[in-house]
Amino acid sequence: MSQETITTLPPFPEKPPRFTRRDAVALALAAVIVAAFWGVYALLALLVPSAVAAPLVIAGTAAGFGRLHRRANLFVAPYFSRRTTKPTDVPEANGDTASRLIWQRGGLTGKEIGGFTLTNMVGKGGMSEIYTAESGGLLLAIKVVDVKTAPELLMRFQREITTLERAKHPNIVQVFDSGVDDDYAYMVMEYIDGIDLKSHIVENSPLPLEEIVVILRDIAAAVDYIHSLDIIHRDLKPGNIMLFWDSRNQVHATLLDFGVATSKALTVITLEGTVGTIEYMSPEQILDAPLVQPTSDVYAVGVMAYNMLTGELPYDGNMAAIMFGHLHNPVPDPRAINIDIDDDVAEAVMKAMAKEPEQRYPNMTAFVNVLAATLPASRAKAS
Repeated sequence: MSQETITTLPPFPEKPPRFTRRDAVALALAAVIVAAFWGVYALLALLVPSAVAAPLVIAGTAAGFGRLHRRANLFVAPYFSRRTTKPTDVPEANGDTASRLIWQRGGLTGKEIGGFTLTNMVGKGGMSEIYTAESGGLLLAIKVVDVKTAPELLMRFQREITTLERAKHPNIVQVFDSGVDDDYAYMVMEYIDGIDLKSHIVENSPLPLEEIVVILRDIAAAVDYIHSLDIIHRDLKPGNIMLFWDSRNQVHATLLDFGVATSKALTVITLEGTVGTIEYMSPEQILDAPLVQPTSDVYAVGVMAYNMLTGELPYDGNMAAIMFGHLHNPVPDPRAINIDIDDDVAEAVMKAMAKEPEQRYPNMTAFVNVLAATLPASRAKAS
């Protein structure tokens, strides 16, 4: 696709983070530790000299705060972590710590950027590489862009950082730090020990509808949230969705990569062509990228749902054939590939991929609710 040109980028308006139940619990724990500090100090002051009691209580309280902070927020960052599972421990040499990490040396392996030593390369795209790094016994993901080789990417990378810093949500990857070090711009993110949805589809498609609904609920929550901030992702695809499984073997989905996201705040962006991934792009995004709207993201998720249900894409072939299909060909019926697909499910997916934006679902949640209503358990409750 042709390159994106940005003339200027005004900062996003500051918005306070949402105060959630997790924030309240973290603050309550901190208050308990502070109360315990004074209680223990008062008790020890009666038994031993203050010169002995004070250092003991201060050391114990610092250790307690340190453990709370490690689990709540990884390291100093402006917001409490929203991740519901514990952070990923660094895999041990003897293999005691389970991890899906596969060692891959990259060109920056061993290099220190932003105070972090890059180790395993876990991802690579057209504009960046992603490495793991250790901090306090936990894994982090460091996204790096060589701005000396491609200086035009710096503005786009900075926009992605600004977008992710605004979008604090349990189903959106969290950013903790960013900056420019020598020739490299970097972004420090949480590391998610899982696999991307694209790999999961390749290995396991067609996916069961129950699993699809769970995955799409998480994606819907993230997408509808960014839409409420007037942000449109524009590049929703399985490769930008990370999956991980909790201790109950329940799958969770996390949205990544806001490199081409746009916002109403970015009114000065001009485009020489289309940006995104052609297999998942709506007709209006192909024809006139600045006119994308929230339902353009709904279309992309409709394509993902089609892919999960059938293991195939609705339009395939070379770029010209795929573009023509999105623009002019009727949405192929997924039941022609997978005869087990429920009629209501097939119709819901095809509606999400309607050529005209106003004929699609108004938001992601509406689409997922229709899919969920077709599950046997839902029908049993309704009958």
